[in-house]
Amino acid sequence: MDASKNKECPVFGLDIGSNAVTGIVGYMDNDKFIVKAVESSEHEKPSMIDGKDVDIERISATIKRVKERLEEKCGFHLKEACVAASGRFLKTVNTYTELSFTDEHIVEDKDVFKLNELSLEKAYKNLEERYEFGKKHYCVGKRIDNLYRNDTEDTDIFGKEAYKIGMDSTFIFLPYSVVDGLFSATDGADLCVANLTLEPFAAIETAVPEKFKSQNIALVDVGASASNICILNEGLVYAFGSVSNAGDSLTEVIENFCMVEFDEAEKIKKAIDNSEVVEYEDILGMSKTITRSEVLEMLETPVKNITKLVSEEIIKLNDGFNVNAVFVYGGGVITDGYTSGLEEELQTTVKNVHLRGEEVMEKTYFVDTSFAKEALLVIPLGICLQYFKNGNSFVNISINGDSVKIFDHGNVTIFEALMQIGLDNHALKPRNGDALEFTLNGEEMSVKGLLGESCKVYLNNELTNLSAVIRERDEIKLIPSTKGEKGSATIAQINKGNAKIGISVNKMNVNLPCIFSVNGKAVTDSYKIQTNDNIEILDYITVERALELLDITIKEGQSVTVNDLPADLDTKLYSGYRVDVING
Repeated sequence: MDASKNKECPVFGLDIGSNAVTGIVGYMDNDKFIVKAVESSEHEKPSMIDGKDVDIERISATIKRVKERLEEKCGFHLKEACVAASGRFLKTVNTYTELSFTDEHIVEDKDVFKLNELSLEKAYKNLEERYEFGKKHYCVGKRIDNLYRNDTEDTDIFGKEAYKIGMDSTFIFLPYSVVDGLFSATDGADLCVANLTLEPFAAIETAVPEKFKSQNIALVDVGASASNICILNEGLVYAFGSVSNAGDSLTEVIENFCMVEFDEAEKIKKAIDNSEVVEYEDILGMSKTITRSEVLEMLETPVKNITKLVSEEIIKLNDGFNVNAVFVYGGGVITDGYTSGLEEELQTTVKNVHLRGEEVMEKTYFVDTSFAKEALLVIPLGICLQYFKNGNSFVNISINGDSVKIFDHGNVTIFEALMQIGLDNHALKPRNGDALEFTLNGEEMSVKGLLGESCKVYLNNELTNLSAVIRERDEIKLIPSTKGEKGSATIAQINKGNAKIGISVNKMNVNLPCIFSVNGKAVTDSYKIQTNDNIEILDYITVERALELLDITIKEGQSVTVNDLPADLDTKLYSGYRVDVING
């Protein structure tokens, strides 16, 4: 598939939910999207793609049913599908990062790239600390919220002098397990994934008119097991959240009240949209009826409970403030009472809660009229439109010979790709060798290890850098950075000629090096220090050592005095002492 699809080669959008799968096949005709066919099918029992308790086979079977029905309607085989990951699994991380310079510095592109690099690295670290350690994530979105120069906010720092620059950033992450689950489910239905987007992005494409996209609004996707919430502000996705209470909780109320199986209760819930009276059979095999008003009455309190939880989550995600509008969609929506209940909970400032359905599909023409233009179709329709707008969201590349897929949120760099695959940062940054640690005159000392070699990165066999942008089928070769050699030093290097004994020998003033002791044994200043050595620099020197350094030999018949007193070769000499070699 490519983004130039037309009616000769339409797009297949799949909304894979926890309870059902909905598919749309259509194509663009100028500025209109033509829906050629629509199909929806429930799973045999509820399923959830969350990377943990997943029945991939059951989900694949449902996808296959939908695909085959669509193929029958369209008259051709479907080999590729566009899918979306649920917003409930997205994780948002906010970071502040700064970069300092030794002197006033003109800010260049490479400085801002370094700041971005540090921000992403910090975001991944925060992600591991806040969530499951070691779990891989795709970075599926990022934005720069604020830039700072010398601790002052500045919208444009390029080309300006600064001793420090900073950045507030927001990153959106999606677990590998969710993507792998979607790919496995479609693969089990003999489909390749042509594009993967995020359900909130698909909803924005369909449910939010262009004039509202700059407003502070909330999108609420009422599914079977959860109500997923997305906050949009000034054209950017601001936050994601989820409430584990949605359509299934209402079905369970009907199930218990009517004494029916879950599937039968689901049928009753859906039937009241079009019927005043619904017939059903309870678990005892007895035929019964229930009116629409009775169902709505029994659901009134549960709906209020859901809308209360959703409204609280909206306020929480919006930093304690209300939003300008709320758009509601999804297969779990109960039209009567849901939007009004949400409006009531947010009544302090909000009188603008809307169920999105037919009114947002003005530029969509349905050839297949078997499905109503309702909230259920917002996501699959948005999945299709997202593909035509953005093309494939994944790029397939190779890193050191291994094929990997990278989420492409726009101009992804080699550094970002390496972060997405969970590469250890040690491979990208040269590291100092271990420090040499010892004590000197009772004080703990250390000598830093040498810095290792920087990594080398090749893009399609050409030497490049980590800021290079990747494209489909690029080949990346990374030669990891290294750890340097362990720190090393001799006594002369740590002494630096500072410790001297100033004495007079035969009326000549000289400065001689002290005695060096390592672990209780005398050594010369050429001694190579070892880990945990206990080094002492003594404040004296012996007569023997002084004469040896001055190349003076005591001849037969000669003697030595120190400060005019008889001395021997072991006599200690301190600064200011006088040594004389006397004949006779």
